Amino acid sequence: MAKTSEDMENNPRSIIQQLRRTPLEIKILVLIVVCLTLGFGTYVIYSLNSESKALMHQHRLRSHLFGETLISGIRNIMLSGRAPYVRAFVEEAREEFDKVGEFHLFNNKAEEIFPPRKPHISIPLQDLEIKKALTQKQFSNTLYPLKNEASCRACHADGYEIRGAVKLDFIQDADWEKALMQVVHGAFQAIMLSGKGEYADTLLLEINQLPGVNLLQVYDEDGIYVAFGDDNVEVNEDILEDVADTFHDKFDLGSTIKKDSYHFAPFPNLESCHVCHGPDSKLRGILAMEMQAEKVLRDQVINSAIIGFKNLMRLQKASYAGAYIDEIRSLPFVENFQVFDNGHVSDSGFQELWVPNPDYTRISMDSTVANLIAKNNLNNIAEQQRMEYIEQITNIDHLTQMVPIINDEKCQACHKPPDQDSPLYESQKDKWKVRSVVKVSTSMKDIQDEIQKNTQASIIAGLVTIILVTLLLRAFMRATVLKPLDIIGGVADKIGEGDLSVMAKVKSQDEIGVLAQRINKMIKGLQERMHLTKFVSDEALSAVEKADLKGLALGGERKEATVLFSDIRGFTSMSEKMEPEEVVNLLNTYFDKQTEVVLNTGGDIDKFVGDELMAVFKGEQMADQAVDCAVKIQEEVQKLNQKLGKNIGIGIGINTGSMVMGAMGSKDRMDFTVIGDNVNLGARLCSAAAAGEVIISESTNKLLEGKNFQLTKLDPIKVKGKEKPIQIYKVT
Repeated sequence: MAKTSEDMENNPRSIIQQLRRTPLEIKILVLIVVCLTLGFGTYVIYSLNSESKALMHQHRLRSHLFGETLISGIRNIMLSGRAPYVRAFVEEAREEFDKVGEFHLFNNKAEEIFPPRKPHISIPLQDLEIKKALTQKQFSNTLYPLKNEASCRACHADGYEIRGAVKLDFIQDADWEKALMQVVHGAFQAIMLSGKGEYADTLLLEINQLPGVNLLQVYDEDGIYVAFGDDNVEVNEDILEDVADTFHDKFDLGSTIKKDSYHFAPFPNLESCHVCHGPDSKLRGILAMEMQAEKVLRDQVINSAIIGFKNLMRLQKASYAGAYIDEIRSLPFVENFQVFDNGHVSDSGFQELWVPNPDYTRISMDSTVANLIAKNNLNNIAEQQRMEYIEQITNIDHLTQMVPIINDEKCQACHKPPDQDSPLYESQKDKWKVRSVVKVSTSMKDIQDEIQKNTQASIIAGLVTIILVTLLLRAFMRATVLKPLDIIGGVADKIGEGDLSVMAKVKSQDEIGVLAQRINKMIKGLQERMHLTKFVSDEALSAVEKADLKGLALGGERKEATVLFSDIRGFTSMSEKMEPEEVVNLLNTYFDKQTEVVLNTGGDIDKFVGDELMAVFKGEQMADQAVDCAVKIQEEVQKLNQKLGKNIGIGIGINTGSMVMGAMGSKDRMDFTVIGDNVNLGARLCSAAAAGEVIISESTNKLLEGKNFQLTKLDPIKVKGKEKPIQIYKVT
């Protein structure tokens, strides 16, 4: 009778049982020797092939992702009805993609849209008079040097005294005060659009030092506060209010206003500003400048234009410097504005920089794109066909992907399919399904170099591994494998028993050593998480427990809740007379008692801010629980005062309403809390409460039903952020 596998396992002399009793050291040695002898070469080849495929797959995915991102951007722009902005989007995307490949956009006729070009071009200087002046460093009242200042040497550390020159020509009867305003306005706006707004103060400071300029500031859109510039001295509030009202009412954002010695110019909320500031307001800010009319002349305008150019160059935003130059050229009082290098930048000598490109005059077509368009037009939209191939561009292999943008339902709002009743239907029915094609070519040089390097490294590592394993594995197996595993196993047993004070003391730095370090990190993490639960609210813990592997997402949901704010009155002045350790101990004593009351009354501690506590109550009885909590806090504080011999007074504010509850902050650091106007009102009521008082809002009062709290209706109060006074009640 044949033996079954079960019989073989039960037989103590069976091969399976013998293998199980064989020491791990021997089994690992035999297994590794066999694998090295028979399969290492095959494994290396397979591994290299898999790694190459993986690298290629990752490269393909990155290229595809970039193409899909571009398609999404183009589609969104088109669907928003802002087709002219596609050019700016394409050129900016091409500029960002320039170092890793090429990007092209074609229409449904396979004609390239917006062929690649640089934002501005440089041309050899042809004017012999200017050439001579630059060579001999003969500057005049229209040609000014750009000195290689300390701030310039961060990029231009070539030792030259002059970086270049600027040529400025004005009309004779210019209004220099208005001209100065326009130049400063253009420079400030260019810096803000460059994304380096934090450096705008430097521009204002340098302009403020020009003769005749007494004050230069940028206010917010309502003229309430100084957003940029020296805020030690401010323009009269009445003047600012009148100017802001004028700009908002008439909304003539191209004009300036003069009042007394002040000049004002508005900053419109451009489309490019919406990325950071949103489209809610049509005004972004107000430029205010106080000038002495008799001192503001042509030289100040020249210096301000040069200062603006230098500031943009210092930010390493040359493309925005070019846009700024174009802006200055377009000003009505400017006849000419040119920038030249110092003659050492190129082999051909002096160059004129930031020369605007001419308009496109040539339409290029791609036959491969045309074939892809034809295939997609003949297929159903659901069977979208793409194209992928490898081509050489400048002797470097590039992975090229072409993805069509299909004329789907959203696009058909403007680009309708041909009407079946139309006589042109037969000729157009297979030509309307594709709107355009995105072609992305990404360099494969890095991948090919990486594959070659991996191949060489694998061969060397394989040879060394075979030799070392054969000679040294037996001698080092017990010291490097069995003993560390025994230590790690003992630690794992202790962790299973709930003992988090153990550590895996393994000195090796190999994989087992790394495993020991990871075990230690896990223990440390468990310890930290055990302690961290004390630092977050119960609501935050509940949200984390419900989160999946992706973690807790930013954002929140609207909920009805009651917020309680308590604040120690006079704590700042009292803490000035105490040592820091005494302050901390005193705060912790009172916070500990308040926390105990909050938890016992069904609330959740949201946060501690200085000497202030914020708690949240939810549920049908939230208002009763919050007021009950506040009353008990005041009672417990009085008991503590008697016990400690202190005279601490706490003001408490309570408000109920709709608020957003969720994770706020960034993906790397967030806080689970509640925000909203009703939360702010709760804080304002806390500020209005005197020591020992509990102030509640009308919304909280309406929900009280469980206990007969004694309430005293107080006069309505005016709080920040509310137009109408708020009705409040004092809990007695």
